[in-house]
Amino acid sequence: MNKNNFSKSIIISFLIIILINCTGKPILSELANSRINVILKGTYESNNPYSWNTDSYVDDAYSSATITGLTNVIPGNAIPLVDQKYYIDIAEIRISKQNEITDTTILEDYWHYFARERQVLCSETAALYEKQLDSCDTNNGVEKINEFFNEGFSYPAVDLESGKYQHLAIYVRKMITYPSKSYNSDGSFYDDIVAAFDNKRINGYDISSRYQWAAADDTAEDTPRLFPLQRTDLSLEIPETDKNYVLEIRVFLKNLMMKHLFEYTEIDTGEIKYLSFLGPSDHKANHQFNDATNKGKLGGNILIAARAYVPDETGSIRIINDTGADGSVMFYYAVMPSGETFDSSAEIPYAATNGGNNIINNLPEGDYDIYKTCDKSRNADDITSSTDGFPETASLSCATVSVQAGVESQVDLGTCDCQ
Repeated sequence: MNKNNFSKSIIISFLIIILINCTGKPILSELANSRINVILKGTYESNNPYSWNTDSYVDDAYSSATITGLTNVIPGNAIPLVDQKYYIDIAEIRISKQNEITDTTILEDYWHYFARERQVLCSETAALYEKQLDSCDTNNGVEKINEFFNEGFSYPAVDLESGKYQHLAIYVRKMITYPSKSYNSDGSFYDDIVAAFDNKRINGYDISSRYQWAAADDTAEDTPRLFPLQRTDLSLEIPETDKNYVLEIRVFLKNLMMKHLFEYTEIDTGEIKYLSFLGPSDHKANHQFNDATNKGKLGGNILIAARAYVPDETGSIRIINDTGADGSVMFYYAVMPSGETFDSSAEIPYAATNGGNNIINNLPEGDYDIYKTCDKSRNADDITSSTDGFPETASLSCATVSVQAGVESQVDLGTCDCQ
């Protein structure tokens, strides 16, 4: 073999290697300029989210009438925003045009592995023992978590083929919240909880296991709720276009945080202790802090929504003259594609904005039903005297409006009450 042929062989071999991924399938699209922009948000709203609440919600387990026989009172005060910290490690996001995985499913054929780059989000880069969270530091983790809880951050991804997708899965490796504390059986303080994140130790509690299964789930059989965090009932249309397009994914976390309490048994000593931690409220199913079977199952309380649009082919809706009651301090304007069923107690809408804002942006052309959603009660607790952050109450559809690209459609709501 002469030198020229040898050089050509080396180049061809190199190209084959870089054009094949770990599944043995070509990844030419990964080398092209991607037109997709995946925006991941930690909000109920699709635009103009509320600012953070100044304090967390507090679970009713902290009331003195609930926990009896304690010499000391476990502090039941809300956690101020200035004391809250969040650390989220996402392995990847997958999507599928199908909606069910069975024992015979070939995963490489089922999934589109379109967003495989790990993303680390963190409130700060400092760890214990004067260490640093290196991945957060080098990959703008602090900036990303701020964006995540506001207008969203751009998750690296490659283009998807056009068509309707039903199954979306976000693989959340860790979700750590701070502060978290443990208490002795008499209610006295025991210790601050410490967790591992980015191969370092930090103050906080990894809530992932608490939100993996829902109450009454059989963990051996039922669908996991956080790894992955998923929906299999989407009707997500990726447009057939040569233009840049957005895939917006929303995970409702912001302003949903509650201070929880669980009773547990210390493995080494057999002593009863109490765990206090910060996590999304139990709006779907009330957990009892001392329920031996279900006290650790909060899965299903983290909800997601997804939609796709071409930015320069969208319009907006401006809401005017809303004279209806909102039923709470925090309410939202929400839209669903006209005719689609909306269960405000079990899902988050196609698009929404905070009640202090009156414009919903980036809506593809079509007809939309408008709702007002409100947090009027603790739905799962059957308590109407306080709230849990989830807007479980919605008006009947207040109006239907047609949206055209490049046009702001106005709608006069009149009296639109949360029922």
